[in-house]
Amino acid sequence: MIVRIILLGTFFCCSIVVGAMAQKGKPVTGNTKLPFISGHQIRSLLSGSKVYHESPRSGKPLVMTFNKDGSALTKVSDGRRDTGRWWVKGNVFCMQFSKVVDARRLCMKFVQRGEYLVRYKSDDKKLRGIDWKILKSG
Repeated sequence: MIVRIILLGTFFCCSIVVGAMAQKGKPVTGNTKLPFISGHQIRSLLSGSKVYHESPRSGKPLVMTFNKDGSALTKVSDGRRDTGRWWVKGNVFCMQFSKVVDARRLCMKFVQRGEYLVRYKSDDKKLRGIDWKILKSG
């Protein structure tokens, strides 16, 4: 009887561990919805604002300014600067600078956490790097 209980307990314990290992790294799916902010909220938050960020490539701190006219400026801590533009299409924020990230257009969605904007790709996967911190709100 004791051997049977031990074997049953061992099987149950191993089943839980194997099941948990199979779930590790699996993307969240189903009814889980991220609370993305709307295009209107993005415009309200970023138009005329300054945002702190650290480059995922270099790790250098930078400040981005999103002007009300759609122009943008980024200042890197090493003194480099770049100009570009920003816009909102639907509930997606996009920006493009003349040099930063090889002048590619970057688009993302946001979840707001207080003074921070958590950035997500269009497939709802979190972008690497630190979240944006709003320094000065428009």
